[in-house]
Parts: sequence; C-alpha cells; structure tokens
Amino acid sequence: MKSTIACLLVLAVAAQAQFFGYGGYGGYYGNYGAYPFAGVRATTAYTGIPATAAVPATYPVAYGYPSVSATQYHAQDELGQASFGYAHPGQAASNLRDGFGNQIGSYAYFNPEGKEVRVSYTADSRGFRVQSNNLPVAPAQIVDTPEVSKAKADHAAAIAAAKSGVAPVAPVAPVVALPAPVQDTPEVAAAKAEFAVKFAAAKAGRAKRQVFGYGAAPFSYPGYPVSPYAYSVAAPAVYAAPAMPVREATLTKVIHTPGHAVSYRVD
Repeated sequence: MKSTIACLLVLAVAAQAQFFGYGGYGGYYGNYGAYPFAGVRATTAYTGIPATAAVPATYPVAYGYPSVSATQYHAQDELGQASFGYAHPGQAASNLRDGFGNQIGSYAYFNPEGKEVRVSYTADSRGFRVQSNNLPVAPAQIVDTPEVSKAKADHAAAIAAAKSGVAPVAPVAPVVALPAPVQDTPEVAAAKAEFAVKFAAAKAGRAKRQVFGYGAAPFSYPGYPVSPYAYSVAAPAVYAAPAMPVREATLTKVIHTPGHAVSYRVD
C-alpha cells in the first residue's frame, strides 16, 4: 500500500514539473491557448488514507493460550545422588536420593472421591516407612463377653493344673428333680378303654379277602333272547394254569476274596 502511494506521488511531481512554463495548447488546439496548465489542483492533492480505512490500534480477536501447564525435572551426579519430580494440575511429586541409595520424597494427588491425598515416605536400610492422611484405620478391639471371659479363665486354670500334675476337680452338676408323669383324666381313661374294646372286636371279626376267578357264573353273559336282537352267548371256557415243576432251591455261596468278600445266590 505504501509503495503504491509513493508511486502516485512521484507521478504527480513529474507531471507538475513537465507543465511549468508551457504556453498552452495554441499550436494544436486553438481554444485551449487561454487555459495554460497551472499545476495540480488542490482538490487532487494526496490527503492520506481515508478515516474509514484506518487500521485499528488493537485486534478485536484475542489469541488463546493453554491454561494447563506441567513441569518435570531430574538432576543427578556421578555419585548417584539425584533429585527428581514433576508437577501437574491435580498431582505433584518430589524425591531426593543420596549416594547410598536412601531416598525420601512426597507426593500428592486427588482421589476419585475428590479428597486430596498427601503421602511422605522414607526408604532406607530399615525399610519403607510412610505417613499419609489416607492410611487404613485399624478396627476397634473386640471386648470379650462374660461367657467368653469365663471360658478363657477355665481353660487357663485347666492348663495350669495339667502342668502341675494335679487333676482338676470336676464340677458337680446340680441335681434337678424330674417332673412327675402326666396322669390321664377320667374322661381320657374311659375313652382309651372304649377304643380298646372296639379295636379288639373289629380285629376278631375281620374276614380274609377272596380273589375273584374268571369263567365262573357271575361273569357269564346270557345274551338277548328277545327279537330282533335274539342271540345267545356261550359261556367262556375256563383255562387252567399250566402246572409248574416244583423243586428244592439250592443256595450257592460265592467267595470273591478269601476272608473278605462273600456273596450268596439262590438257584
């Protein structure tokens, strides 16, 4: 933009220098002889960049920059001494180690519940020792009930007596009188006697059940003697069961393992 403006200024100055002392255009245009070129008019003078195109002093758009920063460091010498750690939003750590390998440090962070946890530790020849606000708490000591206390005392006394060789005296159980048996009332006794008589009578009059046979008269069908359904049915034949041979059973002894496993079979 500045180079363009400079070119325009140079051209204006050159044009003004060219027309100084010129008598007019009479040789070529007779009507223009009385109008010599008097230079650049004031209305065409360069007045700079219009105010509407002024460059603002500051840009309205602000450039963003990261709001989260993290750092870490580590330093160590030839003797093995070192210091290292890091810092990050929500957690940080710092550690120191000497030339013998002993180390101390601390770190902190936020757990998922939103609680800030702080830990300081020492690691040396005596082990790892830690202090923190998030260590587990031991439960309260359980107090023995009176029965448990008495059982422990009896157990300790029994152990002491066994070590001394003196048998402890067995405690004597108190004698408790048994309750008297329940006596039947007169009504219950009369009901029992009546039931016994009826049961004996029913047992004495009970007859043996019989098995019905097939082919006898109770199962014969005489038919229909009246027309038009007159017909007769002969009585079914009675079939006797075949005679089965009868013999004495034989008991057979089978020895699987001498002196141990024995079985029997009936033939």
